[in-house]
Amino acid sequence: MKIGVFSLKNSDYRFARLYTHENTECFLDVHRQFFEHIEGVPKEIVYDNALVQVKRFVGGEKKPTEAVIRLSSYYGYEPRYTNYFRGNEKGHVERSVEIVRRKAYCTQQCFATIAEAETALIKAINKNNASIKQRTGITADTAFAYESEFLMPARIPLDVSVFMEVSVNKYSLIYVDTNFYSVPDFLSEKKVMVRKYPNRIRVYYNDEFLFETKRVLKGRNQYQIDINHYLETLKKKPGAITHSLALKQAKPWLQKIFHDYYGQKPRDFITLLELIQKNSLHDVQVAVKKLEIKKLPIDNSYIYNELMDESAPISAPNEGYDAIHKACEEQLLAISSLYGFGGVSNERVH
Repeated sequence: MKIGVFSLKNSDYRFARLYTHENTECFLDVHRQFFEHIEGVPKEIVYDNALVQVKRFVGGEKKPTEAVIRLSSYYGYEPRYTNYFRGNEKGHVERSVEIVRRKAYCTQQCFATIAEAETALIKAINKNNASIKQRTGITADTAFAYESEFLMPARIPLDVSVFMEVSVNKYSLIYVDTNFYSVPDFLSEKKVMVRKYPNRIRVYYNDEFLFETKRVLKGRNQYQIDINHYLETLKKKPGAITHSLALKQAKPWLQKIFHDYYGQKPRDFITLLELIQKNSLHDVQVAVKKLEIKKLPIDNSYIYNELMDESAPISAPNEGYDAIHKACEEQLLAISSLYGFGGVSNERVH
């Protein structure tokens, strides 16, 4: 895991977020979150010499990366870089990283989820900012309240995604940052546009948004497969479902339904997936549960009937009565005018 840390020199106010990678989209995102958090923008930000921050050239010349240019141009701050092998120039930030890491994870290093690890990090940061500093005798929160008056105004948060074109292979997979993600099988051997965020990707084809998926893969050359992307392919070879990676990565409920009721009829399982697409997974789950309670067969025709029953419109209790009453009044009015009896009463006709 990687920690992105900001530290304001005068107040010692610190900000940190946790990321699974050290890449451009994470670099952009931690800036966006920091500026939102402090509700302003510092006039100058000092960077070390990481690859996501500076381009290296022969002879020691340094230029900002496209990410830094994008951020500084939009938010209006001045980027500055430390010199090589000059640890004293970035000692404040280096020590802040050490303090943040130690205070957040000295007692617990293993967490069930990334969210829990980040919660521990934020809790430690807030506690540290609220503690009295020996150097100043006040808390970082108090010092930052004064320092914030010198920040530049906040701006609308920048879209921190990275846009790229990728090729779809013959297995309807795209390769994004060392891992494979499935796309709908009609895109096989075509090109799509991918908008990368730290925790998700959005896929576009012919300038139209197709779908969004979470980036949960942390290693290299791993696969994230959505079985719904392969419906047309599976229709041609339904027997391949049983041992497919697509089924193994499907939601646990779908795997259980397949093995309990559709193992011998995989083609019907494909139809069930289409029903889920047209309705929703929740609606189909409810329909199946009702059939199980009624002890009726778990079959697509029964599931379809349950879904239709749920979607049928329900008339208001007095809707039919009011329509009949109005028709009667109109008829009586016509008869009364024929015989010269005048209008009809407004009382209901029973």
